[in-house]
Amino acid sequence: MHMILEKDTAFYANDEKPWHYEDTKDRITVTAEIPNVTRALELSGTDYEVVSTPVFVNGQEVEGYKANVVDNDVLGIVSDRYQICQNRDAFAFVDQILESDIAEVKIETAGSLFNRRKVWILARLPDRLILGEVIEAYLFFTNGHDGKSAITVGLTNRRIACNNMLQMTLRDARRMWTTRHMGDLDAKKHEAARTLGLAATYLDIMKETAEQWQQKQFNKEALAQFVEMLFPIEDDASDLQEKRVFTFRNNFIDLYNEKPDIENFRGTAWGAYLALTDYVSHVQPVRMTKTFKENRWASFMDGNKMMEAGQKAIELLTA
Repeated sequence: MHMILEKDTAFYANDEKPWHYEDTKDRITVTAEIPNVTRALELSGTDYEVVSTPVFVNGQEVEGYKANVVDNDVLGIVSDRYQICQNRDAFAFVDQILESDIAEVKIETAGSLFNRRKVWILARLPDRLILGEVIEAYLFFTNGHDGKSAITVGLTNRRIACNNMLQMTLRDARRMWTTRHMGDLDAKKHEAARTLGLAATYLDIMKETAEQWQQKQFNKEALAQFVEMLFPIEDDASDLQEKRVFTFRNNFIDLYNEKPDIENFRGTAWGAYLALTDYVSHVQPVRMTKTFKENRWASFMDGNKMMEAGQKAIELLTA
């Protein structure tokens, strides 16, 4: 499952087919081309124009509101103060990043989600080596037309060893930030430099954090405290809710003790964090909802809720 719905389109570079290709191949372009932003939007079918139209209810225009529309499809109802930022404008500064001599960056994929309400571009940064593991680093850029989404830039990293995401909330570095429509060339260059600077800072601090956590011993008592903070039992929890929490805890501990990709780090704070990322990436919940897999796929850009909810546990690893 995925969030590429019936009116969404996308492209993938390097002739690499996405995991959902068989379900979406009528709307997916796979090419050997490594494009710039303009070409990426063309290949992904996201170079469309969003227009503003009045909103009517029972034949009467609703004052103070308007609709963001593409091909007669309403993407969102917004106030009349809302300014549409077309995709080509939202991502205008990305070409400055691609042309930078600071780091080799290439667009790998782009497309829309939620029936064109949200558009993304994903670009790959040079790989990093962290504690002997190759970590793939990506910049993602998103623009929304539902009235809820800002122009956002962020970082996500993938462990080759187990194909899961490392979305760390670091005390001294930002993983996500918002940007503005960059109109002139100097502004685009400034935003490109800012983006690369924030990305480099985050990756450097992530590496330092991993090295520190690897040196920090994590015994059974620390593991038990970590798991209790990740999966707390509320004072008013029912017997069923309490039973589910214990199931979550046991699943996490089993994964921590048995997963081969964290064997070299077991017994350290870094190993506990890797177990958390494995759990978030791969373990299914007790109650499988209809949209569970869809939301998991989409969450790599927004940051997984478990990772945010586990911030106290992250602080425990740092303490």
